[in-house]
Amino acid sequence: TITDEAGHFLSLSELTKRAQSGEIDLAEVEKEYEAQIQKVLNAGLQPTHFDSHHHTHELKGVFPIFLSLARKYQVAIRSLDVKQIPAEYQDIRRPDALILDFYDPSGVSIETFFAAVKPYVETDKIVEMMSHPAYLNQEILKGSSYNVARTQEWEVLTSPEVKNYIRDKKITLGNFTAI
Repeated sequence: TITDEAGHFLSLSELTKRAQSGEIDLAEVEKEYEAQIQKVLNAGLQPTHFDSHHHTHELKGVFPIFLSLARKYQVAIRSLDVKQIPAEYQDIRRPDALILDFYDPSGVSIETFFAAVKPYVETDKIVEMMSHPAYLNQEILKGSSYNVARTQEWEVLTSPEVKNYIRDKKITLGNFTAI
């Protein structure tokens, strides 16, 4: 129920449609998540957090499975809205907020960066800012519609203005292991 006839994962729009109409076998989703987790662990890697491509872990019916596995493996999570996490899963490690405003071809600028982080400066909140900075290569050009903006993100995030702002505001950069 999550793959097509050829065994490829469904498109985001088809998967979303099936999830909303209850046409996804949730046991199949859990089995797939477990297989992916085990592949990572069997490779000798320890995941720092769980999330999913295009936030599919937050689709109807899927989120409780995702939360259950995060608890089982004691791994932090990405969540679009921490207020959506049920009370019984509040112990799962996660950032206090997720900034999505910077991830958008029209939103990638130094000004957008400053505006996005400003509410959290001088607080004790742990904030994740979703970004995809990169240099372009053929794999990214062919495999993603979000490609040129990645170079814009790279330029902004490595700019002297942003580096100085981070230093001057005493922002601590980290990753999910810090949670």
